[in-house]
Amino acid sequence: MNGHKFVIGVVLASTSLLGGKCFAGIIDLEFRPSLQVVAPGETVSVGLYAVSVDETDDVISVMDVVLTWDPAILSLQGVVNNGPYNWLSSGFPFNAIGGLNVDLTDGDATYTARSRFAPQPSAIATSNGLLVTTIQFVAVAESSTTTLSIVESIGIATTKVVGDIPGFDVHGQLNGATFVVQSCTDSDPDDDGDVDLVDFAAFQQCFGVSSIDQFAIDCLCSFDSDNDGDIDLTDFDSFAAGITGP
Repeated sequence: MNGHKFVIGVVLASTSLLGGKCFAGIIDLEFRPSLQVVAPGETVSVGLYAVSVDETDDVISVMDVVLTWDPAILSLQGVVNNGPYNWLSSGFPFNAIGGLNVDLTDGDATYTARSRFAPQPSAIATSNGLLVTTIQFVAVAESSTTTLSIVESIGIATTKVVGDIPGFDVHGQLNGATFVVQSCTDSDPDDDGDVDLVDFAAFQQCFGVSSIDQFAIDCLCSFDSDNDGDIDLTDFDSFAAGITGP
């Protein structure tokens, strides 16, 4: 049976760099969305990572991250704290500075994380990146491009990362993500109402695709049955089971 779903593609977009410099202790913030195909109303999960710019591990004691998005395309649901560090607090507090979290449906918010106190271990940003949390949205409409951004500030709400020096902000680059949200037809890229050898030819061209480009998006849109961001033998089994035409 043909259905429609959304495919979410990712392009990182750098929005700032502290003082235009890179030196020891700087921590970049970036989104690493899982490349996924979701049906309308399903969840889009976006990993927020803290990345040490140098080869050393850097302490995080406090983090405030100001986000913006298009609420007509994405609807904020909250966070899943599935990273390796057990934060003292992690989420969108109602009383966040600047009042952005009073209304979480308007396209801006402040995410806040607080590290645990000694003698418990602090959060550590590594050069590979610490998964801070996973922020979840629901895709509510199609768009050729829509951006989830980390911004320096909105009013008095400010993005900051405080390390082991109290009050000293060490945040560096702020990398958002640009999404392509488009409707798709499962296993039937020519949209002729059946799954046949024409569609199999398209599947052959797509087999093995996992890179993030427009061709990959079209392939994942049609054939990524398990939503894992590539076209593999699992997807072939699903495609073969759904063949209905000559």
